[in-house]
Amino acid sequence: MYGRKISSKLDEITSKLDELVKEKNDLDLDVNVKVERSNRRLEETSLVDESKVLGREGDKEALLEKLLVDESKVSVVSIVEFDVFKISKAVFQAVTGENKDFANLDLLHVALKEKLSRKKLLIVLDDVWNEDHDAWESLKSPFVDGAPGSKIIVTTRKTSVASVMNSFEPYNLEVLSNETALSLFARCALDEPNFDKHPPLEKIARGIIDKCDGLPLALVTLGRVLKTKKGNEGDWEELLNSEIWNLHDASGVLPALKLNYYDLSPDLKQLFAYSSLFPKDHLFDKKKLVLLWMAQGFLSQSVGSKSMESLGCHYFEELKSRSFFQHSANNVSLYTMHDLMNDLAVSVAGEFNFMLDDKIDADGRTEVFEKLRHFSFLARSEGIDSQLKKWKNSLQLIQVVLADAGQKHITQKPVELWLHDLQDLAYDIDDVLDDMCVLL
Repeated sequence: MYGRKISSKLDEITSKLDELVKEKNDLDLDVNVKVERSNRRLEETSLVDESKVLGREGDKEALLEKLLVDESKVSVVSIVEFDVFKISKAVFQAVTGENKDFANLDLLHVALKEKLSRKKLLIVLDDVWNEDHDAWESLKSPFVDGAPGSKIIVTTRKTSVASVMNSFEPYNLEVLSNETALSLFARCALDEPNFDKHPPLEKIARGIIDKCDGLPLALVTLGRVLKTKKGNEGDWEELLNSEIWNLHDASGVLPALKLNYYDLSPDLKQLFAYSSLFPKDHLFDKKKLVLLWMAQGFLSQSVGSKSMESLGCHYFEELKSRSFFQHSANNVSLYTMHDLMNDLAVSVAGEFNFMLDDKIDADGRTEVFEKLRHFSFLARSEGIDSQLKKWKNSLQLIQVVLADAGQKHITQKPVELWLHDLQDLAYDIDDVLDDMCVLL
């Protein structure tokens, strides 16, 4: 089975690496190189264009009322990588303006507690999925000495998160009203605040809105699909009466999102399905993603005078214009994919793409790999993550050593043999990491 072959190869690489380290010590070689590597995930930002927020005036007033209620202790209003250390450090930096390093969580929490003691706090944690009660208890420990009336707001799409965080009264956001939904749909489909200039389309739009159940993502997605139709009434009717609205499957993917997918060209469908190999919290670099598409042969057919890379960038922009990708809130050069879009990608990829992480047991599931065309491995647990990073860092280190040795024209036979074995090992590591499409 593929998984076992990979595991065996990794064990073999580890053994070879240990042997070469021993040989290096026996040869009394001094490897003095430094490799710097950054894999920092960008945080979200509190800055937002308020003119693009529709239909939430009542929610804003309700939340303000809850926040102004005087409480004797810190309370949580639940509106889901929950990393206690990273979140705590982010709060410390926001409070002090200092980018200070801490050796461990305890030192960080002691310093944070000292800064926050007897101060009135409002802390907002956005899009939380954590259901680990112990992790939440650890995170909030520096905040308990805040002044009365302090609040922590947590936004989430899972009601179970609210119970884990002991929320005193979860606040549920309702779907958009029909009129607000109609305005949002007009903005996305026609770049107009309403349908006053397009009366024939308003009736069709209301039918589509009813089928979207007031969900903003569905409205935005279909609005952008119809924007490409240039206000053609027949295309609007076709979308409203599509049979896809009546299809329901176990994946739970919204029919509105499927309509967006089925409207794509075959090339774009393939590129979007490839996204199923990435986790939901992944930050996409457009240039790197286009290079991956090129490596997979998805862009082998050039169009006119466009190069493959230019064609890939054009395809990416087309997917972005239809809401499959969206800008990262904190860096316009990076992109994210909505969780529901990721669910859609997994659904349409079917048995041809497979992402394995340490939470999935693939042993004995040979049927999963019968039609497999693309495979990625995502390490989340500390042990697996640490081991894979070790191999990747080892490859970088080996490449630096080999480059340095090439410049020094080494002639000693034992060292030459050792370098030859090191080069072979570099090829092995590179091949395995490439096959696994490791996402670190």
